[in-house]
Amino acid sequence: MKMTLGGALALMALAGCETTTTTVSQPADCGAAAMQVYLGQTFTQSMIPPGAEPVRVGGPTTAMTADFNPNRLTVLLDGEGKLEEAKCQ
Repeated sequence: MKMTLGGALALMALAGCETTTTTVSQPADCGAAAMQVYLGQTFTQSMIPPGAEPVRVGGPTTAMTADFNPNRLTVLLDGEGKLEEAKCQ
């Protein structure tokens, strides 16, 4: 059986291919889901679910780090102090 250089290269390229399945585990809810009922309401500390930690609260002029922490509850307020968004970040 005679094989050309192109055919040999194609076989070597295919030999390196393999199918893998990656499973990404979702972190436990940081407490953001429980805060969705308060959207649009004036924020108070009592809205933060028990056990939610770490927590950061900020408004439109608050500087925040850009690091991602899926276990951290991030509470975003509008300019009037009303709950605009709660997310795990």
